[in-house]
Amino acid sequence: MSLPKFQFRNTIKPKAKYAKIWQSFLVNPPAFIKLLDQKTNSIQKWSDTESKKWKHILILGIGGSSLGAQALISALYKSNQHQHSTPTPFFLDNLDPIETSTTLAKLNLKKTLILVITKSGSTLETLTQFFTIKSKLGKSWRKQVVAITDPDEGYLRKLAEKEKLKTFSIPTKVGGRYSVLSLVGLIPSALAGLNINKLLQGAKKVDPKKAFEFAKIHAGEYKRKKNITVFCPYSSQLKKLGEWYAQLLAESIGKSPQVGITPEVSIGATDQHSKLQLWSDGPD
Repeated sequence: MSLPKFQFRNTIKPKAKYAKIWQSFLVNPPAFIKLLDQKTNSIQKWSDTESKKWKHILILGIGGSSLGAQALISALYKSNQHQHSTPTPFFLDNLDPIETSTTLAKLNLKKTLILVITKSGSTLETLTQFFTIKSKLGKSWRKQVVAITDPDEGYLRKLAEKEKLKTFSIPTKVGGRYSVLSLVGLIPSALAGLNINKLLQGAKKVDPKKAFEFAKIHAGEYKRKKNITVFCPYSSQLKKLGEWYAQLLAESIGKSPQVGITPEVSIGATDQHSKLQLWSDGPD
């Protein structure tokens, strides 16, 4: 079955400009493209060993240091759970004290591996979470903490070196929001029992041209003053994928005062009986 082709509904198609952008991508692709060729054997081996030691994994991070891994594990963990006996993953990406205390109440902290993830190494929310949980771990806390951060800079890197923590690096040129196929996403996924080698193999099959066509649709519709885009998967396991997509779009273009495409995340069929009425019958 062939996939439907993306098409513009607007009549203005500045093809020359788009072609130039595409050519620029081919000549100088973003750094995250190189992540597809990384070797995973050592990471998989380490993760397999660690997963046997722990009952739970607690991932501390925010934005790009959390949402991508959440999307992967939310989509794939449940269907994979019956095949592997792996630690149960938990994420904390907010400073809400109720959510934090509720999550910690579910954990046996002595049997929990803590992943602290921040590209800059200085993300205030993540460090606050870390020090809060560290105070509950006792004297052997160093054995339970893994830092994933910049290879050279940032507070977390310096702390990890001082305390001799197990540490993994995020490539310097890979932006945090694009880091899902770096160790930011691969280590939590591997610990949860996902096959990260197959994950990268699948990513290699993605045609970047289709993503570019999708971007052209956004650009074309924005020129027609349609500045809201709706992501509405029909699987509850893909809800986190929607939240990650919203971050990627909003943070990537949201720093320009000239462009403002607002991502709206919904879930079908639930929102068919609420928001769909607005989309179909409300303002154009």
